[in-house]
Amino acid sequence: MTKEEFYKKRKAIQQEADERELELCKAYAYANNTVKVGDIISDHLTTIRVDGMGVYVGPGSVGMRYLGPELTKAGTPRKDGRKACIYQSNIKQK
Repeated sequence: MTKEEFYKKRKAIQQEADERELELCKAYAYANNTVKVGDIISDHLTTIRVDGMGVYVGPGSVGMRYLGPELTKAGTPRKDGRKACIYQSNIKQK
């Protein structure tokens, strides 16, 4: 086995491990998700109505990320149509 073959096989193993780890993170995040599309959630800064969601994998944390239009205090979408993102770990109120 040459040095190039070694590095090629090593890279393939690392890539497969990264893909399997990402699958595990997605499964964990969806299993612990308590928010559904259409729910209204708040964090320390904003309130949104959830239109979409995705998985967030950060350094030392895994969770869901919720996207949707930012709401006013009255519960209606802002006039400028601004969208916002709230991370699962930051949810203060559902």
